[in-house]
Amino acid sequence: LEINLLGLRAQRHYPSERFFRIAKQVGNTILLGSDAHDPNDVCDKASEAKALEMVKSLDLNFVEKLDI
Repeated sequence: LEINLLGLRAQRHYPSERFFRIAKQVGNTILLGSDAHDPNDVCDKASEAKALEMVKSLDLNFVEKLDI
């Protein structure tokens, strides 16, 4: 499942901590998605830091890279 950085960047109702708590309980793997609509969004370090804090605080099963 994806922590959507646009949601953090635009202060939308997602990503939801409640949702990701449930995702953790059922064993989902979590990754980050930039959801870039502007080139500046691709390397949005501020939103990435917020997302990684969420990963840490909820102790999510986070992967940096998918092996496809």
